[in-house]
Amino acid sequence: MKRIHNPIFVFLLLQIAFSCNNKHSESNSGSIPNSVTAEIKSYYENKFKRSFDLKVNETDTFLELFFTSKINTGEILGNNIMISIPKINLANDDGTNSIVYGDLNSDNLNDLVICVSSEGENGSAVLPDPNKIFVFLNSNNGYVLGDITDADLLNGNASGFYSLVEIKNSKLFGRSSLWGKDDSESNPTKIYTTIATFQDNKLVFESKKFLMNGKKAWG
Repeated sequence: MKRIHNPIFVFLLLQIAFSCNNKHSESNSGSIPNSVTAEIKSYYENKFKRSFDLKVNETDTFLELFFTSKINTGEILGNNIMISIPKINLANDDGTNSIVYGDLNSDNLNDLVICVSSEGENGSAVLPDPNKIFVFLNSNNGYVLGDITDADLLNGNASGFYSLVEIKNSKLFGRSSLWGKDDSESNPTKIYTTIATFQDNKLVFESKKFLMNGKKAWG
């Protein structure tokens, strides 16, 4: 994993936020049940509570968790961590989303997949993208947590930025921005369409197909 520093760090946070949580193009459809956001919050609390203090900020669109290190723990994301849990779908102009609904396990019920972003503070962050993908299966009596997957695994185990697109024919379609040969370490420009399936209670990368070259923001 690579560690980057300001000013590139500022661009990286913008790239992470865009990949999962573009705040400029909101959709009020597909809001997330409170029980789902509470379970995601509990996951991060259990992960960081020993070494971090927690402050919570809730808006109409996000549940934000701010973890501040009690001591210098040497955590990979730095001494402070911000987790952004979307409460509604935030649809981007390129067709990507922060949440998607659809039948992922072929039981004719709409499941829920959520992209949750993590950002390191104090001038450092980590590549690859630390975002996580949460799968909640529809049990007909509510949503049950089915899997938590590192977003990079859905890039085909490649460093880059991953975004959700849709669930179709029991497959999860995504979009990956990966590094080309001459790309800066903060700006991957190779864009792929990716496919993952839900097998044995886990999201599994299936394939990726080159879509286009993205724009270079640096150099």
